[in-house]
Amino acid sequence: MRHSELVLLLPLLIAQDRCSGPSSSGEPKPFECELGLLVDDAFVPIGADTEVELQLGFQGFLIVELAARTREHRLPEIVEGSVSLTPEGMDPLGSTGLWVPLERDGDWEVSGPIQVFLDPAQLGAYPGLSAHVALRLEDPDHVCVVQADVVLVDDDPCIHTGAEPECPDDTGTP
Repeated sequence: MRHSELVLLLPLLIAQDRCSGPSSSGEPKPFECELGLLVDDAFVPIGADTEVELQLGFQGFLIVELAARTREHRLPEIVEGSVSLTPEGMDPLGSTGLWVPLERDGDWEVSGPIQVFLDPAQLGAYPGLSAHVALRLEDPDHVCVVQADVVLVDDDPCIHTGAEPECPDDTGTP
Protein backbone atom coordinates (compact mmCIF):
# COMPACT_ATOMS: atom_id res chain seq x y z
CA MET A 1 0.00 0.00 0.00
CA ARG A 2 1.32 3.38 -0.96
CA HIS A 3 1.73 6.17 1.58
CA SER A 4 -0.93 8.34 -0.14
CA GLU A 5 -3.49 5.50 0.07
CA LEU A 6 -2.76 5.03 3.76
CA VAL A 7 -3.19 8.75 4.43
CA LEU A 8 -6.64 8.65 2.76
CA LEU A 9 -7.69 5.40 4.40
CA LEU A 10 -6.63 6.14 7.98
CA PRO A 11 -9.31 8.82 8.73
CA LEU A 12 -11.99 6.48 7.39
CA LEU A 13 -10.83 3.66 9.64
CA ILE A 14 -10.80 5.96 12.67
CA ALA A 15 -14.29 7.27 11.84
CA GLN A 16 -15.62 3.76 11.34
CA ASP A 17 -14.28 2.70 14.73
CA ARG A 18 -15.95 5.69 16.44
CA CYS A 19 -19.25 5.46 14.58
CA SER A 20 -20.31 1.86 14.34
CA GLY A 21 -20.20 -1.55 15.81
CA PRO A 22 -20.11 -2.95 19.28
CA SER A 23 -17.46 -1.99 21.76
CA SER A 24 -14.29 -4.04 21.97
CA SER A 25 -15.90 -6.03 24.81
CA GLY A 26 -18.60 -7.24 22.39
CA GLU A 27 -21.27 -5.36 24.31
CA PRO A 28 -23.51 -2.85 22.51
CA LYS A 29 -22.37 0.77 22.73
CA PRO A 30 -24.66 2.97 24.83
CA PHE A 31 -26.34 5.95 23.20
CA GLU A 32 -28.44 8.76 24.62
CA CYS A 33 -32.18 8.93 24.10
CA GLU A 34 -35.09 10.82 25.62
CA LEU A 35 -38.49 9.63 26.76
CA GLY A 36 -41.46 11.73 25.76
CA LEU A 37 -44.95 11.99 24.36
CA LEU A 38 -46.26 12.70 20.87
CA VAL A 39 -48.55 15.73 21.08
CA ASP A 40 -50.14 16.75 17.77
CA ASP A 41 -47.45 14.64 16.01
CA ALA A 42 -44.66 16.58 17.77
CA PHE A 43 -42.28 15.06 20.32
CA VAL A 44 -42.53 16.59 23.82
CA PRO A 45 -39.88 15.45 26.35
CA ILE A 46 -41.10 14.12 29.68
CA GLY A 47 -40.14 16.42 32.54
CA ALA A 48 -40.75 16.22 36.27
CA ASP A 49 -44.34 15.21 37.01
CA THR A 50 -45.40 15.20 33.36
CA GLU A 51 -49.01 14.10 33.04
CA VAL A 52 -49.59 11.08 30.83
CA GLU A 53 -53.13 10.58 29.56
CA LEU A 54 -54.85 7.22 30.05
CA GLN A 55 -56.59 6.36 26.77
CA LEU A 56 -59.37 3.91 26.10
CA GLY A 57 -58.10 2.26 22.95
CA PHE A 58 -59.16 -0.37 20.47
CA GLN A 59 -61.09 -3.38 21.79
CA GLY A 60 -61.51 -1.68 25.16
CA PHE A 61 -57.83 -1.72 26.10
CA LEU A 62 -56.56 0.96 28.43
CA ILE A 63 -53.25 2.35 27.18
CA VAL A 64 -50.71 5.09 27.61
CA GLU A 65 -48.67 6.14 24.62
CA LEU A 66 -45.05 7.16 24.98
CA ALA A 67 -42.35 8.05 22.46
CA ALA A 68 -38.57 8.28 22.32
CA ARG A 69 -36.05 10.30 20.38
CA THR A 70 -32.30 10.31 19.88
CA ARG A 71 -29.66 12.17 17.92
CA GLU A 72 -28.02 8.80 17.18
CA HIS A 73 -28.25 8.53 13.38
CA ARG A 74 -26.49 5.20 12.95
CA LEU A 75 -29.50 3.18 14.05
CA PRO A 76 -31.65 1.10 11.71
CA GLU A 77 -35.16 2.28 10.84
CA ILE A 78 -36.61 -0.18 13.37
CA VAL A 79 -35.06 -1.03 16.74
CA GLU A 80 -36.11 -3.53 19.37
CA GLY A 81 -37.60 -2.13 22.52
CA SER A 82 -39.00 -2.97 25.91
CA VAL A 83 -41.01 -0.70 28.17
CA SER A 84 -42.35 -0.89 31.70
CA LEU A 85 -44.69 1.34 33.65
CA THR A 86 -45.01 0.86 37.40
CA PRO A 87 -47.91 2.77 38.96
CA GLU A 88 -47.34 3.71 42.60
CA GLY A 89 -48.16 0.73 44.85
CA MET A 90 -48.88 -1.61 41.91
CA ASP A 91 -47.07 -4.28 39.93
CA PRO A 92 -45.12 -3.26 36.81
CA LEU A 93 -46.87 -3.41 33.45
CA GLY A 94 -45.18 -3.45 30.09
CA SER A 95 -43.97 -5.21 27.00
CA THR A 96 -40.80 -6.74 25.64
CA GLY A 97 -39.84 -7.60 22.08
CA LEU A 98 -41.42 -4.44 20.67
CA TRP A 99 -40.43 -3.26 17.20
CA VAL A 100 -40.04 0.50 17.46
CA PRO A 101 -39.89 2.46 14.18
CA LEU A 102 -37.63 5.50 14.04
CA GLU A 103 -38.13 8.37 11.63
CA ARG A 104 -35.90 11.36 10.91
CA ASP A 105 -37.27 14.68 12.16
CA GLY A 106 -34.66 17.38 11.66
CA ASP A 107 -31.66 16.53 13.85
CA TRP A 108 -33.56 13.79 15.66
CA GLU A 109 -34.65 10.21 15.12
CA VAL A 110 -38.15 10.02 16.68
CA SER A 111 -40.10 6.86 17.43
CA GLY A 112 -43.68 6.18 16.62
CA PRO A 113 -46.08 5.62 19.53
CA ILE A 114 -44.86 3.12 22.13
CA GLN A 115 -47.95 1.70 23.82
CA VAL A 116 -48.17 0.35 27.35
CA PHE A 117 -51.32 -1.67 28.02
CA LEU A 118 -52.98 -1.37 31.43
CA ASP A 119 -55.76 -3.34 33.11
CA PRO A 120 -59.03 -1.60 32.14
CA ALA A 121 -60.69 -3.03 35.27
CA GLN A 122 -58.37 -0.76 37.29
CA LEU A 123 -59.32 2.43 35.40
CA GLY A 124 -60.61 4.12 38.54
CA ALA A 125 -57.39 3.37 40.44
CA TYR A 126 -54.88 4.88 37.98
CA PRO A 127 -55.77 8.60 37.70
CA GLY A 128 -53.59 10.75 39.93
CA LEU A 129 -51.03 8.00 40.60
CA SER A 130 -47.34 8.60 40.11
CA ALA A 131 -45.74 5.99 37.88
CA HIS A 132 -42.18 5.09 36.98
CA VAL A 133 -41.47 4.45 33.29
CA ALA A 134 -38.41 2.64 31.92
CA LEU A 135 -37.61 2.21 28.23
CA ARG A 136 -34.85 0.23 26.53
CA LEU A 137 -34.09 0.58 22.82
CA GLU A 138 -31.45 -1.54 21.13
CA ASP A 139 -30.03 -3.00 17.98
CA PRO A 140 -27.14 -5.48 17.87
CA ASP A 141 -24.57 -2.67 18.17
CA HIS A 142 -26.26 0.04 20.29
CA VAL A 143 -28.38 0.30 23.44
CA CYS A 144 -30.22 3.07 25.29
CA VAL A 145 -31.97 2.89 28.65
CA VAL A 146 -33.98 5.86 29.88
CA GLN A 147 -36.30 6.32 32.86
CA ALA A 148 -38.78 8.93 34.00
CA ASP A 149 -41.48 9.55 36.56
CA VAL A 150 -44.93 10.62 35.37
CA VAL A 151 -48.43 11.20 36.72
CA LEU A 152 -51.30 9.22 35.20
CA VAL A 153 -54.40 11.28 34.34
CA ASP A 154 -57.74 10.61 32.68
CA ASP A 155 -58.87 13.99 31.37
CA ASP A 156 -59.73 12.85 27.84
CA PRO A 157 -63.31 11.54 27.47
CA CYS A 158 -62.64 10.18 23.96
CA ILE A 159 -62.29 6.57 22.81
CA HIS A 160 -59.17 6.14 20.66
CA THR A 161 -60.06 3.47 18.09
CA GLY A 162 -58.44 4.75 14.92
CA ALA A 163 -57.05 7.81 13.22
CA GLU A 164 -59.81 10.01 14.67
CA PRO A 165 -60.95 9.52 18.28
CA GLU A 166 -64.63 9.07 19.03
CA CYS A 167 -65.63 11.74 21.52
CA PRO A 168 -68.91 12.30 23.34
CA ASP A 169 -70.97 15.24 22.16
CA ASP A 170 -72.47 17.79 24.53
CA THR A 171 -75.19 15.32 25.55
CA GLY A 172 -72.60 12.88 26.89
CA THR A 173 -73.15 10.24 24.20
CA PRO A 174 -70.50 9.17 21.65
